[in-house]
Amino acid sequence: MRRSLRWIRRLLLALLVLIILLLAVMIFLVSSETGTRWVFDLAQRWVPALQVDSIKGALTGPLDLEGVSFRPPQGSGVELDRLQLEWSPGKLFSAQLSVQRLALGGLLILPGEPASAEPESQGPYTGFSLPDSIALPLGIDIQEVSLNGLRIDGQPDALVNSLKIKTHMAQSDLVLDQFSLDAPMGTASLTGQMSLKGDYPLDLTSDLLLRLPERPEIALKGRLQGPLDAIALTQDVSGPLRARLDAELEGVTGREPHWQAQLGLETIDLVALAPEAAAAELSDISARLEASGSFSGAELSLNGGFSQAQTGPMQLSLQASADTERAEIKQLNLVQTEGPARVELTGHIAPLTPEGELALDFNWSDLAYPMVGAEPQFASPKGSLLLSGTLNGYLAELDIGVQAPPLEAISLTGEARGNLQAIDSLDLIAQAPEGRAEISGSAAWQPMPVWNVNIEADQLDPGYFVAEWPGKISALIHTEGQIDAEPALSARIERLGGTLRQQPLSGQGEVSLSGGVWQLQGLDLGWSDAKVSASGEVGEAIALNFDLSLPALDKLLPDAGGQLNASGTVGGTPAMPAIEANLSGSALRWQSYQVGAVDGRVNFDPQWRSAADIALQASALNLAGQVIDSVNLAVSGTDQALNTELDVKAGEDSLSAALDGSLRLEETEWGFDGRLSKLAVTQSAAGTWRLNQPAALSLAPNRYRLDQLCLAAQAGQGRLCAQGSLEDSAILGQFSLDQLPLALVQPYLPPGAEIKGYVDGEGRFESQGQRMDYALKIELPEAGVSSAERDLALTLDTTALTVEGDQKLAQVRFNAPLPELKGSLNASIDIDNPTTDPGLEGQVRLDLPQLDALNVLSADLVIHKGQARADLDLAGKVSAPQVRGQLLLDEGDMEIPAFGLHLTDMRVNLRDSDTPDKLLLDGTVTSGEGSLVLAGELWPLESRIDATLKGENFQAVDTREMAVRISTDMSLAVDPERIAVGGKLIVPEALIRPPKASPNAASRSADLVVIEEGADGEQALGPALDLDLSVELGDNVRVDAFGFTGLLRGALRVQQQGQGVPRGTGRLGVQSGEYTLYGQQLTITRGDVLFTGGPVTNPGLDLRVDREVEDVTVGAVVSGTLRTPDLALTSSPSMPDNHILSYLVLGRAPGSASSGEQQMLMRMALALAGGQKIAGRIQETFHVDEVGIGSGDSGEDTSFYIGKYLTPDLYIKYGVGLGDTVNTFLVRYRLATRWLLESTTSSEASGGDLIYSFER
Repeated sequence: MRRSLRWIRRLLLALLVLIILLLAVMIFLVSSETGTRWVFDLAQRWVPALQVDSIKGALTGPLDLEGVSFRPPQGSGVELDRLQLEWSPGKLFSAQLSVQRLALGGLLILPGEPASAEPESQGPYTGFSLPDSIALPLGIDIQEVSLNGLRIDGQPDALVNSLKIKTHMAQSDLVLDQFSLDAPMGTASLTGQMSLKGDYPLDLTSDLLLRLPERPEIALKGRLQGPLDAIALTQDVSGPLRARLDAELEGVTGREPHWQAQLGLETIDLVALAPEAAAAELSDISARLEASGSFSGAELSLNGGFSQAQTGPMQLSLQASADTERAEIKQLNLVQTEGPARVELTGHIAPLTPEGELALDFNWSDLAYPMVGAEPQFASPKGSLLLSGTLNGYLAELDIGVQAPPLEAISLTGEARGNLQAIDSLDLIAQAPEGRAEISGSAAWQPMPVWNVNIEADQLDPGYFVAEWPGKISALIHTEGQIDAEPALSARIERLGGTLRQQPLSGQGEVSLSGGVWQLQGLDLGWSDAKVSASGEVGEAIALNFDLSLPALDKLLPDAGGQLNASGTVGGTPAMPAIEANLSGSALRWQSYQVGAVDGRVNFDPQWRSAADIALQASALNLAGQVIDSVNLAVSGTDQALNTELDVKAGEDSLSAALDGSLRLEETEWGFDGRLSKLAVTQSAAGTWRLNQPAALSLAPNRYRLDQLCLAAQAGQGRLCAQGSLEDSAILGQFSLDQLPLALVQPYLPPGAEIKGYVDGEGRFESQGQRMDYALKIELPEAGVSSAERDLALTLDTTALTVEGDQKLAQVRFNAPLPELKGSLNASIDIDNPTTDPGLEGQVRLDLPQLDALNVLSADLVIHKGQARADLDLAGKVSAPQVRGQLLLDEGDMEIPAFGLHLTDMRVNLRDSDTPDKLLLDGTVTSGEGSLVLAGELWPLESRIDATLKGENFQAVDTREMAVRISTDMSLAVDPERIAVGGKLIVPEALIRPPKASPNAASRSADLVVIEEGADGEQALGPALDLDLSVELGDNVRVDAFGFTGLLRGALRVQQQGQGVPRGTGRLGVQSGEYTLYGQQLTITRGDVLFTGGPVTNPGLDLRVDREVEDVTVGAVVSGTLRTPDLALTSSPSMPDNHILSYLVLGRAPGSASSGEQQMLMRMALALAGGQKIAGRIQETFHVDEVGIGSGDSGEDTSFYIGKYLTPDLYIKYGVGLGDTVNTFLVRYRLATRWLLESTTSSEASGGDLIYSFER
């Protein structure tokens, strides 16, 4: 027994020693670096996917691992640059997990193919239950978990920059002290706690900041709280998007959790979030979304609004629901808030399978684009789209009305049957007010696009869509095809007929693609007399024939005319086509381009199987005002000897050139090596210049070379030379001018001025990559402008311009001595970095003590004296220069003959201000007894001026026709688009006296438009004029015009907007005056000139003149407008017009008038009755030279006559008596310059005269 106990004690002792040894080994393994390495080596043997490059420290800490990776054969893996662990393993004995620091650095996720696995079927959610409390086996105290750098393999940007976590257990609460995340997309911060007992309440707060690339930041603040079975979430969004989310989730542990949410969108800056959305022009966006549901279904309600530039304010409402078997849109409405437009959608699908029942009803009314702001370009008064059936077998029914106002609506109806892969049948009909079109057939898009469609038009009028192209077209086109690796398609014109622009239309033919070859079969199109035909194929090789005949282009195109014919063949390959064609045409016209005749042939094969033969001739060209008499181009020869000649003639100007050499043409390369053997240029002012010797020329892609080319003047010594080359990025060029005549600029000088002299110059440019070197020098050794009429001269000798520089600096120098002006103009400008961001620094100096020699440059201005000085400093950038300094015109004394003005004491001063982009402007000028003062600001870069103009008693005009003095207080604003004038203009004294028109002078028709020779019919309008000027008349404003002479008084407001005519509002009354009536001066007893908003050049008249003779009072009332006055006679007592005229004009009763006076009165009475106006209308209508009413010695002698020049020397005149039946026929023939033969025949007598006329 004792022996047994002894063995038991020995065994227990051995077990104790073994346990102690095991504990010692374990302690050694986890607490030493050697043991830790052994543990990881063992782990790597068991898990080969795990690798650790470096191990420092022990498992008990601190532990430092580098190069940690886990790469399983399947699925994703990770790599970690470094792992550092500091913890307290001893606290595990007191049931406490204590980690002071766990740091992960450089975490890389390695995506891989996931291991294949059969998906597990999931049954319905049945909920779950939680114990009253969850007791963790260990307490938790984690001071810091950090991650620096997380990215996914293959992605250049990091997914996470840094992450920090701190958490601990407090009794039964799990507390998240810190969760902070920093990533390229933003930052996130979470804090809170959750209880692990009872109803498991939690409370978390979050702060998120989203950083979107090149977008404003968006901030989100949220809170998640409540028991686990009733969680509430709130989220506030601020920044360019302002919104709030409130959500609740209840019954999570039950079988049927349910939720509800409300999202309110207050405002959103859509352009800030998505700049590309600026084109949508959306604003005032707001919405409120309410949703609720469970696993079995959900309900959705949305109400919102927005405003769009083309639609105005819109309101959106949506009611929808969905469950596992059915999705339904109960109501979707989009309504225009301030208009009738409306869109509605309802529908459902049940069950949610391709075989589920589908019902969708989409309809609208009063749609237009735009809806607001302008007349609609497109409108749909109503429309509907109905879908029924299933997704695998649906029926779509369409009924739409569309229109482009003011055109009538087109009815678009049809139906389609199909599935998710194809439309089995399609029938679409478009019914226009004139004609209809129908599309029928089938199409599919899976597994590849396939179609078989007929397009038929019946009496369709294209003029409905484009008013300039009316007609009635009937056509049938069939197209079919498929798109796959080798597409095949065809389009065949089965029938084409009807009319287009009142010309018959016909056509047939087919275009197809098969095996990569396009084929044209029997393509013949006819329109009026025009015919186009083509046949052949285009693939790897081309074999095409074509024929074009256009005998009357004016029947086809509104802006065209003439005839054109072309025919030929095209062969070769698409990369190198060979063309053989003939071309002819005459009287060709298109808009402002005209060609009198064109004729040519083209025979060209780039593979040189035959010699080139190209000849084109054109004559009588007018290219938008540029008149060219003829152009001739000829190309002939082979690739080794190709000759080209060009001749152009335009009046006295001409160009003649010849080029010969070799031409290399390949599919991807080309080149020419030859010489320019002839070049002659003739210009009326510069004379003829010819090439003095051939110049070698070489051309190829990215390469050219021109050897020295020199043009020499045929008369004189002028010479112009140039040469250059381009080789990859190396550029070299240079030129020289030797005695180039300044007569080239003679056409641009004012009349009477003549320029003499010549220009010398030279320049070079070199560039290699980023390096540049260049120089330019232009000199006027002998030059001057003179005027024989004024005996003036302006010498320009030794004027010089130089430019030197490289890629870093360009230096510009200009020097012009002006001896007649007793001064000079000099400029010195440096430009830094001229090719990238050029900076500017320089000076401009002008000193002209005497200005009278400038008269040679102006025919409309006479300068007596004055001086000009400028001292300007330039800085800033070339794109935004800064100007400092002063520009002064002083002691000016000049005349403007056209206005009769003599301006003295003129001074204009332009000087810098406190800002570099603005200059200050002030000036004064005296005319007559008054002066004007100018003050303002000038922005040179913007070409903008803001100024005021004030003055008293200034002589503005002083001619025989008009003399005006003004006093002003006006504002002036000028920019490139607009001139605005406002303020007050007082006219204290004026005399308006236009030249008296000859009584026989012809008046210009009111609708006559005069176009200057050589000018286009439509002239540039220039800047818009905004005028709002108040004009007040003083006490001495006299008018002597259109029969009126007198003093005016009153005020007038003149306004003009843009390019409109100036209009006036106000009244100018007659203070005293006379009106000339039939050569008699009558005193005006009442009179006003009325401006009621019409043109200021044609005011209304309200005048009355009276005359008392014995007991009779007679008078005349003038009304109407200044251009077309109306006259009415008045008397007391009442009497006929000829009696009134006798008193009014002769001052006595009609019975006492002589025969001559009676004749005059009869003519007056006829004129008052409108006889001459009627005659004038007859003259315009029947294109005769003379129509009128003539009177003799009595009323019985009055006649109506018509006269016509049959030739410039033969004139006939026929008269019909109005008071008797006597008819008269007159013939007048010019025998010589001063001799006329005249014969008169009537029913009463005949006679003739020989007339000699002379002038003195």
